[in-house]
Amino acid sequence: MLLVGPLASGDPEFLGVRRNRENRPWLELLGPMSHAGASRGERGVFVGRRLEAYLEKVRNKPLQHSPVEAVNEVRLLWRQAGARLAGASLLLAEGKKAAADAVTAEALRSLPPELHRAFLMGDQPPVMQP
Repeated sequence: MLLVGPLASGDPEFLGVRRNRENRPWLELLGPMSHAGASRGERGVFVGRRLEAYLEKVRNKPLQHSPVEAVNEVRLLWRQAGARLAGASLLLAEGKKAAADAVTAEALRSLPPELHRAFLMGDQPPVMQP
């Protein structure tokens, strides 16, 4: 459900950008500082609808010749459900509870019973069917 799509370090959008590495963990160190302006409406924050648009762009990339090309159709449906659940979260944050509830219900219907139950029961582990 959390799979978005293939990313490659050679993609043009990543050329020349700073890499987050074990010995230089700049995301962990600078991330909170860059998000500090979110409450003031500063544009640099990469969350919400702005992040959703980027993730949709990645989801639309072809899977052929990528590390995730072997993902089967069932799991691709789970990926779509995950995207819908993320969208429902945004709707809820925007105060659109009825729309969020409808999107969530639709996404949950496309999940297998054990994932559906796990989602609804929170921290309890799913009961796996043989």
